[in-house]
Amino acid sequence: MHVFTILVLLAFLMLWSRRRLSSSATLLGFALLSCIALVDLSLLWPNDAVNPLLAVQFALLGLSALVLALAAGPMQVKWVYRGVLFGASASSLAAVLQQFRIVKSELWLDSSGLARPTGLVGEPDWAGFFAACAILLLIRGVMRKGSLWWLLLAVNSGAVVFCLARASWLAMTISFCVLVIAKMTRRRSAYPLIVGRQLVLMGSLVLALVLVVDATFREVVQNRILSIFSPEHRDLNAVYRQQQLDGLWTLVRSAPWHGLGLSSSARVSSTGIIGVDGSNSVATNWVLGLLADAGVLAWPLFVVLVVIALRRVQSVGAQLFVMVAVNSLFSNLLFSPVMWLAIAFALSNDGSESAPGALVSGSRFKISEERYVAK
Repeated sequence: MHVFTILVLLAFLMLWSRRRLSSSATLLGFALLSCIALVDLSLLWPNDAVNPLLAVQFALLGLSALVLALAAGPMQVKWVYRGVLFGASASSLAAVLQQFRIVKSELWLDSSGLARPTGLVGEPDWAGFFAACAILLLIRGVMRKGSLWWLLLAVNSGAVVFCLARASWLAMTISFCVLVIAKMTRRRSAYPLIVGRQLVLMGSLVLALVLVVDATFREVVQNRILSIFSPEHRDLNAVYRQQQLDGLWTLVRSAPWHGLGLSSSARVSSTGIIGVDGSNSVATNWVLGLLADAGVLAWPLFVVLVVIALRRVQSVGAQLFVMVAVNSLFSNLLFSPVMWLAIAFALSNDGSESAPGALVSGSRFKISEERYVAK
């Protein structure tokens, strides 16, 4: 059982009160569990699964999301967000110290020959992603702006750049674009973003400092950004990623209507070769991975997840889910707790949409948890 599930069940026992989800949210929650069960059914047919026990983990993560949505009110959600913020910031600080060799740690040497810090998570792409999550939470007002706010923003901004995680750059950009479009097309006002001239100036200074310090690093960052849009600038790592996607697409086209069984997509190697067995249990791309694993059985899950994201598209939980989903197109986090944490708070009401400022501590924005009912 995943540690995340154990912690969520303990939190459920401690936090459960008279709060309840609305009928629509409850219906979506149980629809989500039903769709996960449908994906797990892909193992009933003859399959090529690498790790059949992944179906159990999948079901427990979905159950954890529903339980967390049922148990946590806006005040609990605020502290969970802050826990994610400070945990990610600790990893980002470690990554920055590793980059400047202040902390003795071997840098990650990827297939393109780039030496990248790993923070506390042991993988530069994930370290960069969690730093991006911290930036999102800071900009969305999880804590009040002050000296600590600026310090955390600087540390996480540095980690996002130093980790050279292209997927996190793209995911964070798309998540804010979706939020801006939602704010422009909906009358309801979400919690305002903490943006302004100071923030833009701070970001520009951090980026300029990072790029001016080392000309070689500046060229690397430039090529990493251009490689997202132009095949001409792709490094070896991007080429391998494209080969993985090609291999997954081949697997999707060759799979029967019910798929090849959950975790079978992990047979695609890092160079796109479809082998007999895989060293991992999940594919690099969560959408193609599920289509190869479960075929038609995965489509209801996609629909429910889109509905959950659009239902409260301006909330912090929904924006975090969009960012995780986009990042998982390149570095799969479908079976990571952060994905289901975001789904849980997108499913419930985290207070960031209906009560402006509810995520920021202070008596002015205090919400009575006993009277709280998610809308």
